[in-house]
Amino acid sequence: MAANHFHLLIADDDSDLRAGLRILLREMFGQIKEADTPESVLKHIETFYPDLLLLDLNFARGKTDGGEGIDLLQQVHARWPDLPIVILTAWAGIGLAVECMKLGAIDFVTKPWDNLRLEATLLAALRTGMIKREAAEAIQREKMLQRQSIREGMLVTESAAMKKVMELVAKVASTNASVLITGENGSGKNMVAREIHKQSNIADQPFVVADLTSLSPSLFEDTLFGHEKGAFTDAIEQRLGLFELADGGTLLLDEVANLPLHLQSKLLTVLSAGTVTRLGSNSTRNVNVRIITATNSPITSLIGNGQFREDLFYRINTIELWIPPLRERVEDFAILVDHFNIFFAGKYHKKPMVITSSLLKKMQTYTWPGNVRELAHTIERAIILGDPEKPDLSLLIPSLPDNEVRGKHRLDEAERESIARALRTTGGNMLVAARILGIGRTTLYRKIEKYGL
Repeated sequence: MAANHFHLLIADDDSDLRAGLRILLREMFGQIKEADTPESVLKHIETFYPDLLLLDLNFARGKTDGGEGIDLLQQVHARWPDLPIVILTAWAGIGLAVECMKLGAIDFVTKPWDNLRLEATLLAALRTGMIKREAAEAIQREKMLQRQSIREGMLVTESAAMKKVMELVAKVASTNASVLITGENGSGKNMVAREIHKQSNIADQPFVVADLTSLSPSLFEDTLFGHEKGAFTDAIEQRLGLFELADGGTLLLDEVANLPLHLQSKLLTVLSAGTVTRLGSNSTRNVNVRIITATNSPITSLIGNGQFREDLFYRINTIELWIPPLRERVEDFAILVDHFNIFFAGKYHKKPMVITSSLLKKMQTYTWPGNVRELAHTIERAIILGDPEKPDLSLLIPSLPDNEVRGKHRLDEAERESIARALRTTGGNMLVAARILGIGRTTLYRKIEKYGL
């Protein structure tokens, strides 16, 4: 993991020690700040918000009991629980180390330190911090998506077919029945799953998505069931799996038909028993999770070909909801176009496009294989790149030659410039730049690496 986009705060009262650490770590971190009192540590975090805090336990000269640092550790962890903290002290002891870990520190390094071990410890702490932030950001994204599911138009409808779907959603939401949602890519399966959760009596509990297409066999158990510290080489701390994160709420198993056969049996065992076992553990943990599955594949055909377990199918298929494709929702096309036009114009602070009835008819000649999602992305791209008074037909009809590649390239260029501008405006402050862009800080790091910024 490249660390040179991350920011470090060194908290120690020894200026010579801080200077040495700055020299040692300047290649690892994009920016390093220093603090020499507990008060300045809190002030720096409020204004600078680092990705990692390297914290000494003693500030006042002659103090060696670590009490001052432990008090500061408690304050920082209470106010910023996702900030990874590594303790640095010359007065090491097992009891003190254990106390610091209980109070929220990730690791403990003693003075004098070994350079390689210090660097490895800080990298591991950064990785742990990223995992925590990703989990927090994922929860926030899901909450936002639940709030925006209607506004963003996936469930905007006038068609009889979709109204029937919403009637079924209202009926199944209050039950704990397993629901299988089928339909083509982009038809709104995830949005329907979120709507079921939103209307259920556990709407205030977590809604967690497991994208089974993105899980390699080696990551399947770790991602879904979690692991204990030390379960394998990189298991530097305990990690909860998605089943435990969704405990009390809803877990969406997206594209369940793509799961390999040997992993289907493991999933069936968990669904049948209602328990999970973390990697590296011998004990099981009960989980109370409502299961919703989604797929764009014909599972019955896969069962006939021996590619999907019939017993698993019956376990996940108490209720089946089929989401009609956009081409079968002709009554919805115009209102969806209007909805996305207004929504994305507001999002990007631009005027809505002038879409005439003639232009709307030309758009309807396209088959929209990506369904509502493709329509939303197409209008978003046209809002960003086009003239609202004279909409560019090539931006609104994806079937025109090379339009998809050209449009993606231009959208990437626009996104890269937006990120670069935000970084320039904030002087490289990742937290503020992420807020300006409306994305999580972890997402910002990935996009910075993607665009070479």
